[in-house]
Amino acid sequence: MSTLKWDQCELAQLQPGLNNTVSSPVAGENLIRGFWDSNHLSAASIHYTQATLPTPWPVLLAGLLMSLGSAIKILISNSKKPTMVSIAINTAFSSLQVVRCVLAFLGACIAIKSHEGRFRPPSAIVVLLLSTIPYSLERRSFRISRVFAGIGILFAIITLSMMVAIRAKDSNDYYGKWVLDFSGNVTGYSNTGNCPFVVGQDDDPRNTCPDPYYVGCGLNLIPDDIYKTNKTLWQSKISGQNPNTYHVRNKLALGETILGLILLIPGIGGGFFILIPLGFVLMGSYIVWAVKFLRRPFAVDPLDPNDELERYKKNTAKISTIAILIFIAVSFPLHYLQQTRPTGFMVLDSFGPLEQAEYQTTDVWGVQKPMLDSWTGNSRNGTSWSDFFYVETPTDDWGFVNHWWIENRNRVENWLPIL
Repeated sequence: MSTLKWDQCELAQLQPGLNNTVSSPVAGENLIRGFWDSNHLSAASIHYTQATLPTPWPVLLAGLLMSLGSAIKILISNSKKPTMVSIAINTAFSSLQVVRCVLAFLGACIAIKSHEGRFRPPSAIVVLLLSTIPYSLERRSFRISRVFAGIGILFAIITLSMMVAIRAKDSNDYYGKWVLDFSGNVTGYSNTGNCPFVVGQDDDPRNTCPDPYYVGCGLNLIPDDIYKTNKTLWQSKISGQNPNTYHVRNKLALGETILGLILLIPGIGGGFFILIPLGFVLMGSYIVWAVKFLRRPFAVDPLDPNDELERYKKNTAKISTIAILIFIAVSFPLHYLQQTRPTGFMVLDSFGPLEQAEYQTTDVWGVQKPMLDSWTGNSRNGTSWSDFFYVETPTDDWGFVNHWWIENRNRVENWLPIL
């Protein structure tokens, strides 16, 4: 059993110019000094990729409020006979919603296929979908606008399904996912760590410090059956952790998936038996209805305040508005907190192959045990080392909105669905 204790695995004093601050959300090239030996340097960083980088919270909030405003627009509409002005306004709102739905779908396809765009926040897609549904029932607009609203709803559902389904396999990229990476030997420094892995969080006391018998790359890959031939090597093994799932540290990625599932979950249990056949029936009915409507695409149907469809539209708008407020109350804090407050992880980084560690022993009840005071994290032959480093996720007070704007200012399919 190791003589190392967690309370002895404290953080090293960071030297000027060698720290763990992160200036970019998608890369990290700053060096961190190790705990056991200040000459041990690591360029490990936990960050997002270009595709998984979350939407900046100011941009997200603007998009959520725009969708909320579109839903309220239907909710507060009066029951008077429509005028050309009201018809034009409703048609403009409906058209904007449809364009946002279609571009959200195109942007999601680009992100999945080429990783050049960004994944869409499922909560924003749900809010966009909920705010578009009432426009498919709005009689104060041209018939063609109602048909297009139905098409926009279909694109929004497909986009939401894509963003949620891709999370089924953890090796896939998905919205808000962190990656642990390193930049190798940084210019001006040699022998920096090149095989980091997460071993715990900053307040986790469980099984983080390994037995100091071996150091070097591969401490997390030692096979269990090595116990029969090399017990000390087996005792040096330490398990790596996934920063996204470890103790639910990445609350944004998990929360967004749950928010998307809330709308899609009815299709999981009964989709194959009920919803999919029903969907084909409804789609066929919708096509027949659309073809009928498009015979006079710019006609406006007569409005009766007591009509069942009008009451249904009002109730739908009420439910959509309430649901949108709930989604905003959950999604916005998730984005704001994760983008402005760092999450810390303890990372074990190493250099060189697995070698016996350099340490002195002391007699403990007749058994020779390593002495903590003699531990340096270096190998006996000086070719390898292992050490602990504290790494934080990237943060910015404005959610890296400048980075987002530089990336997307010429890509309408990325910013128009949100704004």
